[in-house]
Amino acid sequence: SWKQLIEDFGSKIAKLPLPKDYPDFASPWWPFMPFGPIIDGSDFGLPDVPVKLLRKGQFNKVPLIVGSNKDGGAYFGPMASILGGGVTPNLTKFSEWILPRHEDQKRLIQLYGTPDFESDLRRQDRIMRDVLFE
Repeated sequence: SWKQLIEDFGSKIAKLPLPKDYPDFASPWWPFMPFGPIIDGSDFGLPDVPVKLLRKGQFNKVPLIVGSNKDGGAYFGPMASILGGGVTPNLTKFSEWILPRHEDQKRLIQLYGTPDFESDLRRQDRIMRDVLFE
């Protein structure tokens, strides 16, 4: 369930205290991403988890429209620091958190540690964008 996913992510992985009154239909990435699909079980809303509906073929077959924007994924940069155990963005710590191999950490710093980015926050934004959307 979404509630179980939130509990697992929030309390066990991110070590966050969870309020007693968050709803069963909260976003699976709550509290970092307070928006998401609301499964209401109705024919007029969302009857089940989207991936389950796709697997069952229960979706409208319409042409696909795909797009992007300049700062797609920038929302995730600040969240990455918090998930990594800190608040202040730090490219070195971030690379150590997401990549277990030292060689990969060095390569990430080589690729994203350039002056093209004004700060480690912008570097993390770009890394998260590249990982999630590219």
